[in-house]
Amino acid sequence: MTQGLASRRMTPSRLTGTRYVGQADPSPWVRPADWLPLTDPSPTDQRIVGLYRINSELNWFACTISGAFRVDFGDGAGWQNYTSGSTASKILDWSDYAGTDTSEGFRQAIITIEPQPGNDLTSVQLAIKHPSSTVAYSTGWLDMRMALPLATNLRIVGDSPSCWHRNLEHFASVGTFTPAAYAFRECSRLASVSVGDTSNMTSFRGMFQNCSSLQSAPALNTANGTNFSSMFYGCYSLQSIGCTNIAADISVANCSLSGPALDAIYANLATASKTITVTGNYGTASDTPSIATAKGWTVVGS
Repeated sequence: MTQGLASRRMTPSRLTGTRYVGQADPSPWVRPADWLPLTDPSPTDQRIVGLYRINSELNWFACTISGAFRVDFGDGAGWQNYTSGSTASKILDWSDYAGTDTSEGFRQAIITIEPQPGNDLTSVQLAIKHPSSTVAYSTGWLDMRMALPLATNLRIVGDSPSCWHRNLEHFASVGTFTPAAYAFRECSRLASVSVGDTSNMTSFRGMFQNCSSLQSAPALNTANGTNFSSMFYGCYSLQSIGCTNIAADISVANCSLSGPALDAIYANLATASKTITVTGNYGTASDTPSIATAKGWTVVGS
């Protein structure tokens, strides 16, 4: 059972242009004009603010957070307080969001999560199933912004989620960003990502696994990364990768990377005796793997 999952792939209103073999630049994501505006948090905030899809049927919401917190569901009821370690859950009612209709037929809620005064958010889990649901479903998150500088356990999705974020199209974080593995796993409509400082991250495992709409991976400082397994698995639309200082085995197989895009990846690798797999990219016919091998790398698939 899937809650609010669009049946079609990304429309031209989301991604401009048409992707084809040999295209030089990824097409930018365009935020729909009828989506409600969001205010970005600052790097020192402890806040999540996002746009949530409201359907005429069930709209489940749940999250589990350590640190006494509060949630504004954007329904006019104001802040709802929750104790540390508890799960905030709510079935969002269509009638509470009148006047926010979109051209696609759904309504919208702006949901804000932050600590209660004097508290800190240290653990945040967003792929939590509503307690009344007996099946996995897709949440209504469409556009998510966050600043969580003190969170040591951030699970946007994670390795054992009880639901998915398959409606999420845009994600942005500011400040320190250290999510758990499989951060955006199965976010199949994710098209725009920007993140803050990732220099403290060690595991990038499965970060964008099966993000099949993503055309451009953001600039990530991966200098301390030790695990990149399945980071880009299933990213069939991916045309550029902005990671720098990678010094561990990595695969970018079966993406849509051109020769220049592969060369840019090679140029950003650290000097290391590691292996990069590029099998299945059309750019292997024109790339320059010697850029990587000169740094000690083994290039597989070119």
